[in-house]
Amino acid sequence: MSRSSRLLLVCFLGLLGFVLIIKALTVYTDFLWFGELNQSAVIWAIWGARLKLALVVGAVFFVWLFANLRIARRQAPRDVTIIGQRLLPDAERAAIEQHLDKAVLVFALLGGVLAGLAAGGQWQEWLKFLNGVPFGKQDPLLLKDIGFYLFRLPFWQYVWRTMFYGVVIAFVAVVLLHLYNESIRVQGRRIQATMQARTHCLMLLALAFLLKGVGYRLGVYTLMFTPSGAVPGGPGYSAIHYRLPVLYVQMLACVLAAALSLATIRLPNLRLPGYALAGLILLAFLFGVSFPTVMEYTKVRPNALNLEKKYIAYNIRATREAYGLDKVLDRTHRLVSDLTSDALERHPATIQNIRIWDDRPLQYTYRQQQALRQYYEFGRADLDRYQVNGQLRQVAISARQIDYGKVSNQWPNQHLQYTHGYGVCMSPVNLVDADGWPHYWVKGFPAAKGQPLLPTEEAANDEHLKLTAPGLYFMENVLIDLYGYGKLPPPEAAPSSGSPGQPGGGAPGPSAPPPADERRQARRNVSPLEQRQRKDDYVIVQGGVDEIDYPAGAETGDTFKTVYSGRGGVPMGTGLVRGFRRLAFFARWLPDWPILFYSLGRESRIMYNRLVPDRIWTLAPFLFPDAEPYPVIHEGRVVWIIDAYTFATRYPYSTALPARSPGLMPSYIRNSVKCTVDAYDGTTTLYVWDPTDPLIQTYQKMFPTLFRPKEEMPENLLRHTRYPRFLFDVQSTVFARYHVQNPITFFQGEDAWAIPKETLADDERDVEPYYVLMSLPGQDQKVEFLLIRPFNPITREKVNMVAWICARCDPEHYGELLLYRFSKVELSYGPMQIEARISQNEQLANFFNWKSKANDIIRGHTLVIPIGDSLMYVEPIYLQSKLNPVPKLSLVVVLSTSRIGYGANLADAIDMLFGKGGTPSEMAAPSVGEPGTELQPAGGQPAQTDAEIADRLSQAYAEAESRRMSGDFAGYASKVKELGPLIEQLKQQTGKGR
Repeated sequence: MSRSSRLLLVCFLGLLGFVLIIKALTVYTDFLWFGELNQSAVIWAIWGARLKLALVVGAVFFVWLFANLRIARRQAPRDVTIIGQRLLPDAERAAIEQHLDKAVLVFALLGGVLAGLAAGGQWQEWLKFLNGVPFGKQDPLLLKDIGFYLFRLPFWQYVWRTMFYGVVIAFVAVVLLHLYNESIRVQGRRIQATMQARTHCLMLLALAFLLKGVGYRLGVYTLMFTPSGAVPGGPGYSAIHYRLPVLYVQMLACVLAAALSLATIRLPNLRLPGYALAGLILLAFLFGVSFPTVMEYTKVRPNALNLEKKYIAYNIRATREAYGLDKVLDRTHRLVSDLTSDALERHPATIQNIRIWDDRPLQYTYRQQQALRQYYEFGRADLDRYQVNGQLRQVAISARQIDYGKVSNQWPNQHLQYTHGYGVCMSPVNLVDADGWPHYWVKGFPAAKGQPLLPTEEAANDEHLKLTAPGLYFMENVLIDLYGYGKLPPPEAAPSSGSPGQPGGGAPGPSAPPPADERRQARRNVSPLEQRQRKDDYVIVQGGVDEIDYPAGAETGDTFKTVYSGRGGVPMGTGLVRGFRRLAFFARWLPDWPILFYSLGRESRIMYNRLVPDRIWTLAPFLFPDAEPYPVIHEGRVVWIIDAYTFATRYPYSTALPARSPGLMPSYIRNSVKCTVDAYDGTTTLYVWDPTDPLIQTYQKMFPTLFRPKEEMPENLLRHTRYPRFLFDVQSTVFARYHVQNPITFFQGEDAWAIPKETLADDERDVEPYYVLMSLPGQDQKVEFLLIRPFNPITREKVNMVAWICARCDPEHYGELLLYRFSKVELSYGPMQIEARISQNEQLANFFNWKSKANDIIRGHTLVIPIGDSLMYVEPIYLQSKLNPVPKLSLVVVLSTSRIGYGANLADAIDMLFGKGGTPSEMAAPSVGEPGTELQPAGGQPAQTDAEIADRLSQAYAEAESRRMSGDFAGYASKVKELGPLIEQLKQQTGKGR
């Protein structure tokens, strides 16, 4: 070997060694992380399975390749007269011979290593193969248990692929080696070979043919979940009557081809195996593909109504079972009358909890009013229910988290000082203050260091809202954008702190939203997993540096400091252990070199995998975590609750859902696990929520220490569990078509439904599932937390509703799905009809026109609220200044079948809907007035008296002077801007009085 070759080899081996060391150190940090969660058994089981598979398969693959290549080497003819003169000169052959045996060994080793690495990636299939639990249900054709397709078949297919490709690779390598040895010679159209080479190659070819036949046998099983013809989830008539028989013919042909290859060992003509291979290819094309396709179009489709009926019935039954839709309770919602004030009086709790704050505008308003520092950020405003002052109330809650994109990128700031978010904001979904902002029950920061974060005065008696440990060291991903809520600004356009009326407020620069088509494309292409991707940031606590806790005062800009006192994170250790762990963490976060040299004490702890969905994904990679964890106040702490799903793509005859996200196209899904993550110390617990699911039963056998029964969840957390929107979205989308159980009706699409459309801001989209706290029809005195979605006829998405479906969230009825159908002769407006009625109302149209000159108008979700035997429609309208892009609630529109009302809040809108004394008003609403005035409530009275406007003027002026005296000129400017509209409003009202 030349000097340059040796240098190149040394460099290659050095690089390979460096990569292996980095990988090993990273795996070591994974072991430390699992140990922190007391789940070392999980990672040992995973890596035990990976290593066993890698070693066994790698060793077998190496021995197989090396043995075949050595046999080929030993079969080189010693007497050249057998085959004639050699092709290569003796000198060249001698040079090759010096390294050929080593090259053969390296090739076999490389093949073994690659096969071993591929085998290690099959650890899930292997563990499922060993621990799979029967489903107790069979496919309708082959009568195999469903568990065979989910737990057995994937591993058998992997074994088959490995064996087949191993034989093919060995065959090709052996043929090439025999050609080099000249044991095989090609002269013109003739192929000559020694008996040893002939035997060796033809036996390998025969084995490849036999294995191909095994592949066709496995193809019989994969046919059970391959869409065909009019059956979207499995084989139809053509697949069963034409494709399936061809598979058996192909199996027989492979056996005959293998026999012909073995027989050719004694025959002089080596072309016969080639003819056999060509025949198999021709058979696959003509009868495996073309013949079923021709029969599908010429015989099956013209007669599909009769021929496919049985298979469509299989598809309907399997799909309903796979998505948990076979237990939907079908009921009738009879609309006896239009909405009346008496109906509202019988449902006070429902009315009290109607949501007028959408999650997206509320998220941006929280950012404006409650961030208070540029490095704080709020994720989605989640909906939940709490007992407040003895009443069950629906609330919006969002956690104040750190956005590291807005923290100085200096290493101490990123990893030592800005370690955590702080507390939550909570507001009832149905209340708004006088200025159109949320009515907070939990907000801000404690007045003094060491004090708990207390609820506001209105909710002060509720101890369960008190936060004694409000630090959020473990968070959701605040970088998830909600993609395109009309004219709402992107997250990075939010102001650095404050909002109008808040200390430290300031007006951000204008921000243009992305075009509507780009937003729609983003929603289609971005998966929950892709949304969650961000840098695996880490923080070091108790690292000798005080951490930023929360602002001491908006006026001074000072902050309180803290030192972490929990048990979260991996201890750095002492002595040599600390040094080795430093090196391992440096390898994990290359090239973050300060971690190697920063002075750490024995108490220092390092936290990583801090994003809640990623934490679940890392701990249980066989589960699919939801993209929407939500915070719950529990025993003085913030605890994240996140749903996790078991799913499969091989449920026979079940229709795979069109990809909601890349990599997840399930034909079977269950919400079998609910996870909790303590935001302060990272304690992570996985509760089995659906113990009847065979998939979760299998995972429990695979990892006995990982899961805990649902009964062990604390009572307070149990009351805050909710049915996940992602699963309900999947189920309702499937159910829109699969509520039809008659195969003929299903095939004709006569009664298919669709998700209604709505106008959300300036974008038309499907109505999203929404949470409500309401009474079900027939249960006037009891309110439940429900998840609702309406349905329209599939060809008329913008007209009347035909039904609505709900999922019950409260513990005593959790997971029950109820379908309420409307009578086909009763009028039940759909969301887009309600949108049209709002737009066509003359007074509201005038309002939209003149308000849009100075503000962006954001139309919120149209909520359909069943009230007894009638329906109520509610749509909030938000205004957003073009100078200060923060949404504020400006108008609430309430509709019944024949009436419309609106006002500054829900109560005013309902009053206008029914007029004085509860008498229904006419369809024509009171006049809006000229630009610069406000909408008039019921009875045409002014929204505010002159004295009330004068009080607001006095208060705004006093606050402006206070800001000016304290040096807060941005706040002073925003308050001065508020004076103009108030003065103009007072002028016009006093002018009308004259």
